[in-house]
Amino acid sequence: MIMYYRVGGLIASMALILNLLMTIGIMGFLNVMLPYSQVTLTLPGIAGVILTVGMAVDANVLIFERMREEFKTGKTVRATISSGYSRAFWAIFDSNLTTLCTALLLFVFGTGPIKGFAVTVSLAADHRVSDGRRGAQFLAEIDRLLQEPAIP
Repeated sequence: MIMYYRVGGLIASMALILNLLMTIGIMGFLNVMLPYSQVTLTLPGIAGVILTVGMAVDANVLIFERMREEFKTGKTVRATISSGYSRAFWAIFDSNLTTLCTALLLFVFGTGPIKGFAVTVSLAADHRVSDGRRGAQFLAEIDRLLQEPAIP
């Protein structure tokens, strides 16, 4: 992603790493605060993390391709970033809502390892939606800073 999307890919990769760290951190927090919650990183949980990485990369590709479409219409960089994220938001939100509904069903009807997969996927799905909005704000702020004249 970094080689294809350059700076945007670097920011997306950093957000992906942050998403993974937050997911694992929340799992550790829940394990300490709720010792009977059984939020452990088992093999199905690791599969949930891998699925989360794939879905996050898919969301970032969707966002950057929408931004590329907007840039070709002649919009400014700030308008391109804003429009690209807003056009991709509902598709990403829909996929994450579907993931959360599926994870809820897996948690309710599944057994031990399946519940671990459901918890891992649902924790990370929450972060993906909010990461997109923060990423848009971050890119817009970088663009604003780069266009301001340097202080003498």
